[in-house]
Amino acid sequence: MNSIIFYLFLVLFGSFALNVFTNKNTPSSIPIINLLMIVVLYVFGIFKILKVGFYFSVFIIILGFIASIVFCIYKKKKILNYINVYMFIFGLMAMFIAYFNKDRLFVEWDEFSHWGKTVKNMYYLNTLANQDYNLLYKSYPPATAIFQYLLLQLKGSYSEGIIFSSMPILYFSLVMPFYKKIKPKSILNILVITIGIVVIPIIFYNNFYTSIYVDALLGILFAYILLNDFFEKNYLIRNLGVALGTTVLCLTKSSGQGLAVLSFIITCADSIYKYKQKNDKFSKKDIFKFFKTPIFMFSGLFFALVSWKIYTHVNGIVDTRNPSGISVKALIDTFIHHQGIGTSVVRSFISFIVKRPTINTIISITSLGTICLLLILALIVIRNSKANIQPRMKILFAGLSIGSLIYFISLCFIYIFSFSEYEAKSLASVERYVNTYLLGFFIITIGSIINNLINKRKKGLIIPIVILAMLTITNLSPIYEIAVAYKEENVATQNYRAPYKNLQEYTDIINSDDNLSLLCTEGQGLENLIYQYEYMDELNISGYDSIGTAPYYGGDIWTKVLTFEEYELYLTSAYDFLYVVRANEKYNEDYGCMFEIGYAENNTLYHIEKNSDGSICMKKLDN
Repeated sequence: MNSIIFYLFLVLFGSFALNVFTNKNTPSSIPIINLLMIVVLYVFGIFKILKVGFYFSVFIIILGFIASIVFCIYKKKKILNYINVYMFIFGLMAMFIAYFNKDRLFVEWDEFSHWGKTVKNMYYLNTLANQDYNLLYKSYPPATAIFQYLLLQLKGSYSEGIIFSSMPILYFSLVMPFYKKIKPKSILNILVITIGIVVIPIIFYNNFYTSIYVDALLGILFAYILLNDFFEKNYLIRNLGVALGTTVLCLTKSSGQGLAVLSFIITCADSIYKYKQKNDKFSKKDIFKFFKTPIFMFSGLFFALVSWKIYTHVNGIVDTRNPSGISVKALIDTFIHHQGIGTSVVRSFISFIVKRPTINTIISITSLGTICLLLILALIVIRNSKANIQPRMKILFAGLSIGSLIYFISLCFIYIFSFSEYEAKSLASVERYVNTYLLGFFIITIGSIINNLINKRKKGLIIPIVILAMLTITNLSPIYEIAVAYKEENVATQNYRAPYKNLQEYTDIINSDDNLSLLCTEGQGLENLIYQYEYMDELNISGYDSIGTAPYYGGDIWTKVLTFEEYELYLTSAYDFLYVVRANEKYNEDYGCMFEIGYAENNTLYHIEKNSDGSICMKKLDN
């Protein structure tokens, strides 16, 4: 908890300083500080001095806070005028989520294959992705890992619980502008909006508070950028928000770049409308004034894309994801000549959008149904907005509606042309990807309702009604798990990971430059990933985790099929040790004679040796 308290002091000091120098007392300053720290650390990380960036960020915020205090004293301004209750609401939410997650450990596939492993590499190596990282996707941008790195540095030790808390904390900060029109004395509105903030993510991601996947954050950042453009009155905070938000969105995941472009197009359309309202003809005189926000947004987009491209190129980091194969020929072959899996994937994708429930409610709502509900809410917003605001609301929701179609079509094409056949046919993780956009659309809709209707007498009742409706249809079991059953949940993750600690007994025997192969027959890759993550700073684990003379079951794509002779060559040519996690009866029938006692024992380390006749001998090592 100490790290979270230090972090909160940083954010609140920075927020206070920003409030002083903008002469505003607004919760909108809180997300600016978080996004600014991420971008500053990223810039230092590009130059391979990430830890210097951490100290620099802390120094600048403390310096800014001291300067703001001095400024208040010199100008005889009341310090309390720049402190608001919403800072403390944010602090309480952050501390609660950190407390509930403090003992949780990773158990999900992608936590070990990329997201958790990335931040562990970053913490121990103090660099952004490079060739020393034991990652499959080194070219993935690093924004969330940078924020997690910041929290870990404040703690002074590596903690998976802190990493779990990072995503909700960042989310809480990004939606703090929801409060900016709420008067501190409006206890009911504060309570209702706070409940709504807690509930919104789990409607679309029931594991939001216990996951480090970034798909939800992409939608949240997308919403933050557009809500800033349409509703933030302070020019400095608005332009900083869209520039920093766009930068972080692009640096969170490659798919965030498409959302950034969409938000840029919608913002440009909004700026053109505002410009035309003031000028009958385009003129160069005032163009910067009206297009300042899109220019700031484009600057963030350009900086993120170019800087990360240069960094990966200079450091020899190759994009190991499946490259996009979209071309005119590929489209013709797929949709006219019906070659490949394209047609079946399109059918499956449409069926998913139309038929399968995608959000966490007690009633079944499909993606298409969710879009329809959001459009109904959008019409309510437009109809009840002031006359001078209605055209801008039409631009916003028309852009989001067209954007949803573009997003879904693009996602379908990505499955066809960029995913493996196995992933494409099963629409792997499709709920996560679709709900990115739905969550962003939903947050924008709620934000529009709050900003347009909160102070409109009876119309202000719409907000409590909408929040009440959300609570009525939402499955609140994730809230119960994180707030009530968190101890049992955390212990369950610890018990899951406990067996993987067995190899720790042998770390003194194996040198860091020795090559270690794992054996886990009938495994599906996860075991190998967990061991690689667990011992990434101690052991060089690089072998396959399932070996057999044939697949062990129908659809077994994980087993490396080798004859006895091929397996001998495979082990002796590349590895020094073999750790047997699990060996089944069939494995021992085929390869058992390699071992001293005629079979492999589970959870046992073997040294790979050659006999004088050239045959292989697996010598058991005692811990």
